[in-house]
Amino acid sequence: MSAPVFGHGKLRLYLLALLDEREQHGYDLMQALSDRFGGTYVPSAGTIYPRLARLEEEGLVTHDEVNGRKVYRITDAGRQELHDREDELAEFTAAHVLHLPQASVSRRSMATARPVLLERITGDFFQANFASPRARQLFCDLGGTSALILPMVARRRTLGAVAMVRTAEARRFAPGDVDLAEDLARRAALALDNVRLYQQEHTVADTLQRSLLPELPDIAGIEAAVARMAPEPWTGSSAALYFIFSTAGARGASSTAATWRCDT
Repeated sequence: MSAPVFGHGKLRLYLLALLDEREQHGYDLMQALSDRFGGTYVPSAGTIYPRLARLEEEGLVTHDEVNGRKVYRITDAGRQELHDREDELAEFTAAHVLHLPQASVSRRSMATARPVLLERITGDFFQANFASPRARQLFCDLGGTSALILPMVARRRTLGAVAMVRTAEARRFAPGDVDLAEDLARRAALALDNVRLYQQEHTVADTLQRSLLPELPDIAGIEAAVARMAPEPWTGSSAALYFIFSTAGARGASSTAATWRCDT
């Protein structure tokens, strides 16, 4: 099982599905996506918030301000889009971890945290392991003759499972292959978990820093705005840019402006 690949329009569709369940903050949506896909996909604030803004522009979601934070909720137009694309959503979700068949060897591997060796793949394997007809067909086209399914465990957290498949009739997986394959799966899981931890810390820091941006006063003849700059990768520090425009001059006269940066 791998992380979900959100094709064109799929992530926005899944965000609508999550908001159809309940109203949520942006951070709640990021956590829900991580939970739904077993920790294999941890979106960043830079991924989620622009899509929420676009959905709001299109009238599919709206938000309320609650204690200085935006709480997003789906609109009737958003529910209509979900209804129109329900088959597309069902096909996408069926391909991932929480929707595996009960008899799936990947589900068994993740539940027991043990490898599953299939030295010979039989016809029953396809029906028991693939909920998606498309995934079943892809595996049939591959022509696998044996498989080794391994849990991806890092820091006592099961992130998913990886399936190794051989197509050569003369060289099938055997018990002697398990130890090396388990080591590769552990290394891959640790790399994924390091990404998850980094993105989680980045999301928390980004959310906190956004909450610290001040509310600018309303002053006659002055337009003011503040924008947050993304953290610099080599220092981890970010900055806020403040823009001040004077509009008090006569009509047609040029405005004066000032800009300054405040590092955080």
